[in-house]
Amino acid sequence: MKSYLEMLKELMACRAMTDNVAGVNLAVACMEDYARQEGLYTAVEDFDGRKALFISTVAGKTAEFLLNTHLDVVAVPSEDMFTPQIRDGYVYGRGPFDDQGQALCALQVVAALKGKASVCAIFSTDEEHGGQTTIGMVNRGYAATKMGLVVDGSPYAVAVAQKGIISLELVARGRAGHASAPWAFDNALDKLIDGYLRLRSAWKPVTENDQWHDTMAATVLQAGDPAATNQIPGEARMSLNIRYIREENHERIVQWVREVTQLEVVEGAHHCLPMVTDDRHPLVQSLLQELRNTFPEKKVDTLRMNGATDARHLVSMGVPLGIIGLPGDDAHGPQERLLLSGVDAYRDLLIRFIQRN
Repeated sequence: MKSYLEMLKELMACRAMTDNVAGVNLAVACMEDYARQEGLYTAVEDFDGRKALFISTVAGKTAEFLLNTHLDVVAVPSEDMFTPQIRDGYVYGRGPFDDQGQALCALQVVAALKGKASVCAIFSTDEEHGGQTTIGMVNRGYAATKMGLVVDGSPYAVAVAQKGIISLELVARGRAGHASAPWAFDNALDKLIDGYLRLRSAWKPVTENDQWHDTMAATVLQAGDPAATNQIPGEARMSLNIRYIREENHERIVQWVREVTQLEVVEGAHHCLPMVTDDRHPLVQSLLQELRNTFPEKKVDTLRMNGATDARHLVSMGVPLGIIGLPGDDAHGPQERLLLSGVDAYRDLLIRFIQRN
C-alpha cells in the first residue's frame, strides 16, 4: 500500500466536493484501487451516476464490524486547500479531517485485518448533503452483524446518541393589499410572526449546559416581494429545523407546533430518526477502554451529539452504533487540519478492538 500521505494527496487532488460528481467518483476509484491492491473484496454501487464504495475482508455484503466514512468534502475558499500542507505535526487542507483522512484510516484498519477478522467499510459520497448514498448502501444490503462505527466524530470519545431532525414549514395566509391601509387587509407576515413568537415562548430554552432535549431554530423566512415594499403580503412562510431525541415523539411535536402557532404546518422531506445506543453495551465499554488505554492523558467518555452524522442511516441494521473521530480541528473551515500522530494511534486501537471482540 502507498504511504498514508501519498494516498491523502491523491484523494484531495480529486476535488471531491459534494456537488462535483466526477470528483467524488474519482475519489471512489482511488479508494477502490487501494483496496484491491490489498486483496480486499470491493463493490461499487451507482446511485444515479454518483458512486459509493464497499470494501471487506470477507465475501458478501455483511461483516461483523462495519466502518462508515465519507469521501465528499465541502467547498473551498481557495484551490490551494486541495494540496496538503504539513506543519507542526498536522496536515492542513480540505479533506484531511472531514473526512478523507479518516476514510484512509478506516481503509488501513480493514486492510490490516484481512484474514484476521470480519470487518467492512462503506465510503459514501454525499454525506455533506444528507448521506443518501449511505442510505442506498444500507437499503441494498450492506451491513454489520455485530457493530457499526462511524469514523466522523469527536476524538477521545464515543458518541452513542445523536438527535433526529424534523423539518417543518410554517405557512400563514392572509389578504394582500396596499401598505398605506393596513386596517383593510390581512397581513400574512404579522400572522406568521405572531405564531412563531407563541412557539418560541412555549419552547424550552436551550443553553450551553442544558442541551439534551428537543430544540427548535427558525432558519428561512419568505414573505412579500422585495421590489414592492409598499405591499402587504398575502402569504408568508418560515422554515424550522427541529432536533429531537425520542423517535416516538415525532408526531406529537408536529401536532403541538400546529396547536401553538395556529398556522398551517407542512412537514419537509429533510427528516431523520434519532440514534441511541446503550452506553453500557459491552462493545461500547470495550471501545472506551481501548481509547483510555491509548490516550491515558485524555478524559475519555461517551457523549451525545446535537448534530447529525450518517450514523442515523445505520440504525436499521439493528446493531449497536458508535461515532468516533481522529484528532483534528476546523472542519469546513480555512484551517482544517488532522493530527498525523492520531492516524496510527486510531488505526491501531481499532485493530485491537475489532480483534478482541
